[in-house]
Amino acid sequence: MDTLRVHWDDGIKVYNCAQDAARVMRQRGWQVSDPGEEGPGLLQRLEATQKWTRVGDGR
Repeated sequence: MDTLRVHWDDGIKVYNCAQDAARVMRQRGWQVSDPGEEGPGLLQRLEATQKWTRVGDGR
């Protein structure tokens, strides 16, 4: 992403990176995770919500 535009009550602010926008959001009282922290991947999130069952012999 090149830029992030946030529409605040006091006007529009353009940020050059997600870290800057997240820092300002936290300063304004929003609960925002650190954009640099790595969370679970898609497969791990899917496995947490679905119980997979293998059907057939895989041929």
